[in-house]
Amino acid sequence: MKKDFVKLSKEWFNKQAPVYDETNTILYSKYGKISCENIYEFLKDKDYKKLLDIGCGTGYLINMLSKEYEAEFTGIDLSPEMIKQAKGKNIGNAIFVEGKSDELPFEENTFDAITTVESFYFWENHTEALRQIKNVLKPGGKFLLIADIYDTGSLDFDTIYNIHKYKLFNPTKEKFEDLFHIVGFNDVKVHLKENTTWIVVEGKK
Repeated sequence: MKKDFVKLSKEWFNKQAPVYDETNTILYSKYGKISCENIYEFLKDKDYKKLLDIGCGTGYLINMLSKEYEAEFTGIDLSPEMIKQAKGKNIGNAIFVEGKSDELPFEENTFDAITTVESFYFWENHTEALRQIKNVLKPGGKFLLIADIYDTGSLDFDTIYNIHKYKLFNPTKEKFEDLFHIVGFNDVKVHLKENTTWIVVEGKK
């Protein structure tokens, strides 16, 4: 029987939502928070007015950015409990909506910056999601994706089990490049840093 990854992902992240911000483990938010710090540093000298964070979770990244930047922030996440936590932060210049990466409910050319942290491998349809992102990203806009590559030999059984249970995509450099080129993204830069893959699209043409 084929797994219902949408249902599994909702269950997994609904469970995490109430304790995500306070928990710092591999299966919860350890690397996600590190990646948020890295995105914060990457964006600090960039000019943007509207930013979309896909797989926003509890709004952790948007909360960080909103304290420093006068921009409009939008977060979207599959998990209603994550969205509930994000809305509870009462970030004045941000809105949070429940939804899927391959069904983005936004107009064409809306955002000049799009981010996604530790979310890509949970998406149901990666190619369609990237097409949607390309559609809602403004010409010249930046898209930044961060995903971890796990060394399963160093992890315990429960961690390995959960990684393979919930994740659909093994983010190798070649797979990333192929997917981005299929949907027509230009200026794609793939960076490998320790166990983390950075994908930076410097501008949509």
